[in-house]
Amino acid sequence: MKNLFFLLIFPAFLNAQVDFYQIQPRPKITYNLERIVPQMGLQFGAGFFGGVGDQLQFHYYDSVFPQKGGEKFLWGGRQYWDPDLSWRNKYNSWPEDRSEAFPLSKSALVWVTDGWHLSNSLERTAHRFTIITYVQPEGPRKFWKKAIDFTLLTLSYSAGHVAAEALTTKN
Repeated sequence: MKNLFFLLIFPAFLNAQVDFYQIQPRPKITYNLERIVPQMGLQFGAGFFGGVGDQLQFHYYDSVFPQKGGEKFLWGGRQYWDPDLSWRNKYNSWPEDRSEAFPLSKSALVWVTDGWHLSNSLERTAHRFTIITYVQPEGPRKFWKKAIDFTLLTLSYSAGHVAAEALTTKN
C-alpha cells in the first residue's frame, strides 16, 4: 500500500509544488538610492580621512603638509603633522620623561596630539556613524539590495581615499 502511495500520489504532489513555484512571478528589484546617500557621504569622509592618514604615514615628504619649521597647515606646524616628530607630542619630554603631556594624552585624547591620530579617529568615527545610521533594505530580494549598498559604500570610500591623495599630494 505504501509503495502504491509513492508511485501514484507522491509524484502528483511534487508536480503540484513545481507548478506552484512556476506560476508566481519573480518580484522585481526596486532600489531607492535616497536610503543610502547619507551613508555614502559618511563613507566618502571615512575614505578621505583614511587617505589623509595614509598620506601622512607613507608619503609625508611628497605632501602639502609643512616640511619646514615655520610653515603652518590648518592649526599645526611640522611638529603636529610630521609622523616622524608628532608621535612625541603625547609625552611630556621624550625620552627623559615618558609621562603624559596632559591627562589622557596617551589614550582617549591621543587624537589631539598629532595629525595621523586625528585623521585615524575621524575615519573610525565616520565608520561608526555609517553603522548606526544605516537603514536595512526592505521588501523582496533584500540580498541584492544589500549587495548594491555594499558596492556603493565601497565605491564612496574609495572615492574619498582617491580625493584625499589628489588633494594632499604636492604637484
